[in-house]
Amino acid sequence: MRIRLTDDGRMLQGTQTQIVQTMQSLAFGRQDMPLGDYVDWVAGEVSRLMGVTLEVPGETGELKAEALVSELLRTGFAEKL
Repeated sequence: MRIRLTDDGRMLQGTQTQIVQTMQSLAFGRQDMPLGDYVDWVAGEVSRLMGVTLEVPGETGELKAEALVSELLRTGFAEKL
């Protein structure tokens, strides 16, 4: 899968988990968080800053990562290439 983040035009590719792991590696001070916690942090920041609720359910970091990518696409914060 390839997506483009609409806020900065950055293109990311891989599985949904790999895409979120790449996003996390670029997030200052968030690299050492467990993946699921990072996803929850992103969803919270989007809600706080943009007023949009992202639904990111899942019991594992991988499931939450899949949900995050789907929600970014659904809300227009990312587009599939």
